[in-house]
Formats: sequence, C-alpha cells, structure tokens
Amino acid sequence: MKIKGFIDENRCPRIYFQSVTGHKVSLVVDTGFNGTLCLPKQLINELNFEFMGTYEIELADGSRVQSPIYSGEIIWFRKKREVIAYGTESSVGLLGTELLRGVYFELDIDKNFVMITEEQ
Repeated sequence: MKIKGFIDENRCPRIYFQSVTGHKVSLVVDTGFNGTLCLPKQLINELNFEFMGTYEIELADGSRVQSPIYSGEIIWFRKKREVIAYGTESSVGLLGTELLRGVYFELDIDKNFVMITEEQ
C-alpha cells in the first residue's frame, strides 16, 4: 500500500489522510515534529476528536507552550488508527514522524514526488 503526495507551492511535502468521518485532509509532512498530528482546532472539531487535556510542548524556536491535545481516529493505510493530535491556531496541519514509523518515506522536491510506502 502506498500514499502518494505532492510538493506544494511553498516546497512543502504534503499527503492526504482520511478521517473515519470521511474528511480528506491535506497535511504537511514535518520530519521535525515527533508526534502524530498537529491540526487546526476548527478541523479537530469537524473530525469529532475528543479533548484530552493540555500538554507542554517545545516549539522549533525552543520556547515551551501549553497545547490542547485530542484523541481521535484516522484511516492510515486502509486501517483505523487511534491518534493523538495537538490543537493549533494555524491553518496548516502537520503529520509527524510518529506516523512515519514502520514505513518508507520518499521525497524529491525537484520532481514533485512524495511517497509513503507501508513496509510489509
């Protein structure tokens, strides 16, 4: 099974995932984020994710902030998968390296090529 993505106008690798509610969501693949998902709060509400509390996270600039965390399900390689998502005010969703465990991730910005392949 493969998930094909694309390079957006800002040269960011993106893929789509599907929620169990049927939403198709575009996410930036962020190899600097070691969680599963970071999603806009509006999208979290649309996906019916459940609020779990808050958690202190470290941002790329080294600062620490409290972030709301949510649990929910997505479809990942045709299977339901329980995930934790951090809520954000951003309009951009991120897919972190926790979802890249056990897969092969290929990226070629010049050829507009993004592929995540499930290891057998």
